Amino acid sequence: MRFTSVAIAALAVAVNASPVPLNTEGASNVQYGQAIGEAVEGAIAAVNGIKNWNKKREAFVKALTQSMWDHNPDPSEAVAAICYNDGYALRVPTGMLGLRSESVSSGPLHTSYDCFYMKGNNAFWSQGDGGSVNLWTVYNGNRCSFDHSTSDLTCN
Repeated sequence: MRFTSVAIAALAVAVNASPVPLNTEGASNVQYGQAIGEAVEGAIAAVNGIKNWNKKREAFVKALTQSMWDHNPDPSEAVAAICYNDGYALRVPTGMLGLRSESVSSGPLHTSYDCFYMKGNNAFWSQGDGGSVNLWTVYNGNRCSFDHSTSDLTCN
C-alpha cells in the first residue's frame, strides 16, 4: 500500500510539472526537435570565449533562436521560434512544436531555456521578465506581432 501511494504521488507531481501538453503526434514534431538540437551546437560555438555572464546568456539565446528559425523545417506551419527561461502560457498549447530544454553555463552559473516552434493562430504569453537575456523570438513578421511592453507574441 505504501509503495502505491508513493507511486501515485510521484505520478501526480510529474503530470503537474508540465503545464503545456506537448504535441508528439507525427514525424514533423520530431523534425522540429532535431532542428533545435542542431541549432544549439551553433549557439554554443557562438558564445565560446564570452566571459561576461549576461552577455553570454544574451548571445546564446539570440544565436539559438535565430539558428532555429534559419533551420525551420516548415515555415508555413511554424511561424515563430521562441526560447524563454521563465514561466509562460500558450493560447493553444498543442500548437507548440519540438519543445526542448537547452542550457548555457559559465563556471558555476547555469541557465536553461525552453525552446520551441509555435504554429500560427496562436499566442505566447510570458509570465516573467522578458529581457533579452531571458527571452528571444524570431517570427514571420507578416503573421506575428511582438508586444514589447508585455513580451507577448501573437500570430495569425
